[in-house]
Amino acid sequence: MKILNFKFDNSFFELHAAFTTNLDLLTDYDIQMDMLMMSKAILKKAGITNFLIQDTYFIVEDSNSVYCTYHFQETN
Repeated sequence: MKILNFKFDNSFFELHAAFTTNLDLLTDYDIQMDMLMMSKAILKKAGITNFLIQDTYFIVEDSNSVYCTYHFQETN
């Protein structure tokens, strides 16, 4: 997986990544889990350990890439 772009602020995280494996060979669950794990790893490096809740998920077939957005779970 190659990270193409990511953005985050206090309540939002966005990740766009290209896969080396043909996405047709993977299940949506596997793709979403890969994206979630990569998102968590990036945020952990930044010192953010909030839980992520997925908002958007779509595959860009032309570039064999995936775009996901998340928001952070509110803590009480």
